[in-house]
Amino acid sequence: MEQPRFECRFRHERALLREVFRAYRRWWQPAFFVYAAVMAVLLLCQAVLWREPVSATSVAFCIACATIGFCASPRRQAIAAERQHRRRFDGELPEVTAAFSDGEILLRERRDEQHFDYAQVERIRRRGPMTLLVLRGRLTIPLPDAGFTKGDAASFGAFIRARCPEAKTDRR
Repeated sequence: MEQPRFECRFRHERALLREVFRAYRRWWQPAFFVYAAVMAVLLLCQAVLWREPVSATSVAFCIACATIGFCASPRRQAIAAERQHRRRFDGELPEVTAAFSDGEILLRERRDEQHFDYAQVERIRRRGPMTLLVLRGRLTIPLPDAGFTKGDAASFGAFIRARCPEAKTDRR
């Protein structure tokens, strides 16, 4: 690989992963939890205030919606992803290095090294203090602004947009 123009280092920590999952949250994920909360209030009103019996089916449906909402939350997904990553690397979170040269993207984690073409970048997302690169095959590379060791985040945005003109860009 030629000399990288930009380099970013990060670890797959819970806070970083939560921001990644938050960026991809769908509208229905929090809707399940809100629906379950409203339904629980109505069931309580039915049982306590109106003194009517509550069906077991309604209670089970409320619990199911709350469980789906909880499991689909970015916080829960980040905990599961971090736990899986720690299991993969014997309890530790190794540093990941993403290097960007003129010709390719190099992603390095311990001995694992992956090379990507800029044509594989489908989407460039800006989310708070981080840039997310979405590559074909559902791979997302999070690049926190504070993690740049070569180059800076402000000039990286222009660099990556020039290298990936076909990629969709969005800002949240």
